Amino acid sequence: MNKLVIGLASIFAVFVAITMFLDAFKGFQNKTESALSTRYGATVESAIDSGSVGKEANAPTLKTFTNTEFDYELKYPAEVIVDCGTKDVSTEEQSKVCLYISKPGVSKSNSLTMYIDVRDPNLFSTRYEDTMEKRLKDYADTIWQLNRDKKSNDKRVSTLDSIKVAGRSGYQFTTTYNYIMETGTKRVDEKTTVIFFDDSDRIKFNITYPTGEEIFENILDTLKLI
Repeated sequence: MNKLVIGLASIFAVFVAITMFLDAFKGFQNKTESALSTRYGATVESAIDSGSVGKEANAPTLKTFTNTEFDYELKYPAEVIVDCGTKDVSTEEQSKVCLYISKPGVSKSNSLTMYIDVRDPNLFSTRYEDTMEKRLKDYADTIWQLNRDKKSNDKRVSTLDSIKVAGRSGYQFTTTYNYIMETGTKRVDEKTTVIFFDDSDRIKFNITYPTGEEIFENILDTLKLI
């Protein structure tokens, strides 16, 4: 009888230990997932319901932009201009989308701008041939290192961090004064946020915007693949 009791107690102890281990592992997973998350992980519905799109809780009516070529969409306030025109190609079918915030009396060329660039092999196989086939982490690391290598006394580049955007895992860093792309072209801002993610077909997205501009961060809250 004692042996039976001891045996049952041992089994129960093992069960408790396994349960505690699984709970701890689940907590670790949740913590890791949380570490990967940023504000960009919000769904369109939760972003709008919470009033995070727009600067006031009673946010203005939002417009929807849908890219029919690369299957993504986002919502934006009326004061934002969606345009990065290529002649004879609709904005909805372009590989680059520019979101401008134009202030009264300021031309679009001098406005704050967020760019959404898509690295499509069919479009950029020549210009991006050295990086197109890289996995996303290697690609992001290549561009990050390029900016690190080009540092000067007044340029600062952050670490390359894991994030989530549009429901996908991605990478992000910030750089001051200029962001250098693999083609050698530059985006010049006092400070720029650089984001990389890809879709299920491994088509890469590269998003840049002036760091700290809440309106662009709010728009990214609504970005989703469709």
